[in-house]
Amino acid sequence: MFHLPPDERDLIRSELTAEQLAYLAETMARGKRTAFARVMAEAKGADISNDASYEEIEAHLSEWVLDQYIDAGHVSSEHRCECGRSLRHQYIVIQKSTGEIRSFGITHLQEHTGFDATIVSLIKKGFEAIDYELDQVLSKVRDGWKYDREFLNLPPELEVPSDIKRHMAVGLPLHDGFIRRLKALKRDYEQDMVQKRREEQARQREKAAGMELMNKFHRMVEQLEQYKSSPRRELYPGLEINLARCDELIRRIEDGDVDTKDCLDRLSSLLMSLSYSPLGR
Repeated sequence: MFHLPPDERDLIRSELTAEQLAYLAETMARGKRTAFARVMAEAKGADISNDASYEEIEAHLSEWVLDQYIDAGHVSSEHRCECGRSLRHQYIVIQKSTGEIRSFGITHLQEHTGFDATIVSLIKKGFEAIDYELDQVLSKVRDGWKYDREFLNLPPELEVPSDIKRHMAVGLPLHDGFIRRLKALKRDYEQDMVQKRREEQARQREKAAGMELMNKFHRMVEQLEQYKSSPRRELYPGLEINLARCDELIRRIEDGDVDTKDCLDRLSSLLMSLSYSPLGR
C-alpha cells in the first residue's frame, strides 16, 4: 500500500485552500471513527452494511468508541499520549458505559485500551486504508489530476452520491475508492437502462399484439353482423346455435373476464363454419 513520506504530504497540504484542508480533516476524522466502530461492532457479531455511518455503527456499541482523531500538523505538547509523549496524531476514545476518556498515539492503542492484538491489528488496518485514500488525493493534487465527468463517461442523468459531490465541490481529485464507486454506479445505471428498454420494447410488442387482437375482434364483429343481417338467415334455423355462440363469445370478450386470444380463436372457428354456409355467400 503506497504512502507519501510525511514531509511530502505536508508540503502538498500547504498548497491547499483552507476549505480543502477543513474538508480533509473532517473526512479523515469521520473515516477513522467509522473504521474503529466497524471493527468493534463486527467483533461483537453485529452485521454492518458497507454504507453504514459511524453513528449507525456506534449504536451497536456499549464500550469503547473513537470520539476524536486530531492531526495537529506537527508534534504538539497540547496533544499527548496517556504515557505523556507529545503527539501529532492523537486518538481520543470514550468508554460509553463509564464515560472514561483516554488519549493516545496509534502505537499505544493496545496498551491503553486493553484490546487484544487481533482487534488492534484490524483497527490499524482500517486507519491505514483511510490514510491511503488521503495520500491518493494528495499525490493527484501534486500531479495536477483534475476531475472530468468525461473521464469516466458518466451519463448526464446519473445521480452522483452526496459525499462524492461534496468532495468534488471543494476541488479535490477523486481517490480510487470514489472512482470505483462511480464506475459501479455507471455499470448499474447502464444495466438498469438496458432492462428498462427491454421492458419498454416488451410493452410495445404487447400493445401492438393487443391492438392486432382488437382489430381482429372488430373485423369478426362486422362479419358476424353481416351474417346476422343476411336475407337468407330465416331459411337456415339450424345456424342460429352458432350465431348465438358467437354473440356469447363477443359478450365475454367485451366484459374482459376471459382469455381474449382463446375466445377470438373460438370465434374465428365459428365464423369460418358460418362462412361456408349460405349466409356467407
